[in-house]
Amino acid sequence: MALPRAGLLSRSFLSRGSPARVASSVFRSTKVAVTTPQRQFTSRSWLLQEVVQDQAGSSQSVVPPEEVPETQRRKNARSVAMMKVPKRGGRAMVGSLFKENGLEIVDIEMRMSRFNFYNDRFAFVELANEEQARKAAELLNEKELLGEQVIVKQLHPEYVWGSDKYQGKYEQKLIMDDAGITTALQPIIDNRRLVFKVTPPAWADLAAKILDRNAANLEVVKSTLEPFDVESIGQVSPNWGDKGSAPRYLCFVDFKTKEAADEAIRTLSGTMVQGREISLEPHEMPPWKAFQLGKVDKEKLKLLQEKGLAPAPDQIDEERFSKTFVRKPKVQKKKGRKPA
Repeated sequence: MALPRAGLLSRSFLSRGSPARVASSVFRSTKVAVTTPQRQFTSRSWLLQEVVQDQAGSSQSVVPPEEVPETQRRKNARSVAMMKVPKRGGRAMVGSLFKENGLEIVDIEMRMSRFNFYNDRFAFVELANEEQARKAAELLNEKELLGEQVIVKQLHPEYVWGSDKYQGKYEQKLIMDDAGITTALQPIIDNRRLVFKVTPPAWADLAAKILDRNAANLEVVKSTLEPFDVESIGQVSPNWGDKGSAPRYLCFVDFKTKEAADEAIRTLSGTMVQGREISLEPHEMPPWKAFQLGKVDKEKLKLLQEKGLAPAPDQIDEERFSKTFVRKPKVQKKKGRKPA
């Protein structure tokens, strides 16, 4: 099923009069050009301006209201948006919260990373009727899931549930359903998912903010892989390590064919790119990732285990990986006068 296209602001997909209490960090961008830093909206906020409410509460719609079908408006009226969903949670966890409160679910739509099966912290839930949608917003807003408070609000009537047409060239987000999970796992089965490594701390200016560094490093990865048939590039992670000479993990890369992956290994491994040595190596699924896949789809994890492509059940420490992660509240320092 197609997934909603959300707006540039959290209110974009919320019903008018439903203030969104979402931390601004949820909507940060991570995509920045190397030569000319300029933030764009990607990743966790996969948000495009469809319906935006200004501070006065008026509706400014990129899609004219008359183009939103009446059937879509009725669907929005019986749907809610859940934000700040714990990234380790899946459809089953979200569904359980609604069912435990006597709500009848018609459908749940979520997105996940194809590389680690974490959701993008949003869920869109269609309920049986408008009354249930209102009840869900009242009962579930600020409820706790895995130690975190979620935000639940009704959808805006002009909100557009759309396709993934606005995804980037190497988009890593997939819809969390059977088709999406199959797409995420196929590169592992075909041996065309590789680990991209680089000598720490990669190429970005260490004085820059971490999001800008990650984006700058990602641009180098993209340009390096341009000659190859790449399907998707994962989120770039800070590459510190011991700052030794050996290349360390930077991101995952899915190639469209095994031949393209093999060619990239032969051509690039051990070469220097902008003064840093890089390496590409076959992917091996670690136990924590197998655990997360099991939370999303146990049968598909079992399939990978049978093929020897995922850790065996006795290698997955469920007790350790299922521990609730509680975010520590940020302590704001009080600004005071400096002592004379």
